[in-house]
Amino acid sequence: MPPARPRGPSRVLVVDDSPTVRRMVELVLQRGGYEVYTVDSGQAGLELAKVVQPMCVVTDFAMPGMHGHVFVQRFRAEPDLVGVPVLLVASRAEEVAELFGELCSGTAVLPKPFEPDDLLREVANLIEEAYGVLAVGRPQRVDVSEESAIELLEAFPGGPEPAPAPAAPVARATSEQIERCLEHALERLLPPLIEVRLNRALERAGMLDDGDFAFGGSLAAVPLPDALNFAAYSGVSGRLIVANEEVFGEILVDSGHFLGASVHTRDGHDLLGSLLLNDEQRPLEPRALERALDRAAANQQHLGETLVQDGEIDREHLLEVLGSQAVSAFHRLIEQKCGRFRLELGPIPARVSEVGLRIPLVKLMMEAMRVLDEKAEADEAFPDEQIVLARADADHVPLDDFEVNVEESEHLARVDGETPLAMLIHQSSASAAETKRIYHRLLTVGLVQQQRAA
Repeated sequence: MPPARPRGPSRVLVVDDSPTVRRMVELVLQRGGYEVYTVDSGQAGLELAKVVQPMCVVTDFAMPGMHGHVFVQRFRAEPDLVGVPVLLVASRAEEVAELFGELCSGTAVLPKPFEPDDLLREVANLIEEAYGVLAVGRPQRVDVSEESAIELLEAFPGGPEPAPAPAAPVARATSEQIERCLEHALERLLPPLIEVRLNRALERAGMLDDGDFAFGGSLAAVPLPDALNFAAYSGVSGRLIVANEEVFGEILVDSGHFLGASVHTRDGHDLLGSLLLNDEQRPLEPRALERALDRAAANQQHLGETLVQDGEIDREHLLEVLGSQAVSAFHRLIEQKCGRFRLELGPIPARVSEVGLRIPLVKLMMEAMRVLDEKAEADEAFPDEQIVLARADADHVPLDDFEVNVEESEHLARVDGETPLAMLIHQSSASAAETKRIYHRLLTVGLVQQQRAA
């Protein structure tokens, strides 16, 4: 027998220890029409679920304090929450799905990272299967002209026409019904009206020129993730320029997808050159890079094109490296908290399209913001860079839900129990913040341990 459907709107509870991931999931679900509640731990999720009675729960699998496995077991043990579906978000989705598939129904697993449409689809499927009703869908945008919208607004009844008193009493609409009716009308008609009026105002202000929309401001007032959210959900094509005293860069977007990015720092550091010098497959010689940089500057040519002409790198490998460069540049730019940004609409350059990079923007943002959270945690964990890290004891078992990548393996190899963190940062080709983040991850999963002050 399906669980009783809670009264009111479709509520979804989101449980995740990362504040940025919680916010991103909340935005996606809200755009899907759900009423969303968020908490930062499994225990808080159990307590809030009893109060709000959600129709579905979305929870991270690998959380400190209460693992996803324990959370689901305790959640299922609550009499008032029996049958409420749970969606687990996990990096090792296949193993988690196999585990929970054997334990209970009404549980699904979403691989991390995920696309917004995948999240909405999984939540809708779970709700429909659990309650036997159609779940809330993504709100549909209604494209109407200003004139049509005005006509519809004028035609919207402000109230019934005076009529003769009826023979029998007539039930009046409740305030809740009136509110829902007004909300429905405003949701359909207000956005196109605002857009038309806004465009006209921007044209008069000189910010809308020849169809190229320019939206900009201070990063202190409008964080870059918010500007990227606008670009993702509005489906625009163009470039988002970011500039401050330290960096200048741009992010290229098209219909909710990330196509590329570049960044230039004040010290002249070239990210593409750094990637090529540290390339595991075919590292570039420093002198070859210096010659290519001089030639590229003299000919006003892209560094990669110059390297191809010099025979230092083939075009196929260049495109792979450019893809890595673009993602690295995106991560660097999204860290910026001061300066200004400007979103300009326009066609994507052919040279960018040739790279073939096309990643859902929200998916990339979630990963980048997760990294930002980890960097903030690393700063708090390592206030003193003179600490010494050592390899973990042989009998210590690291967390199962963790796979060491190539970069983490390289940093782990430098840990010798004698070198202070400051020197490890100096030895790394990554930034100081990124190096500390990597060592904090290794510390968190138990592969290294803090030994003593140098």
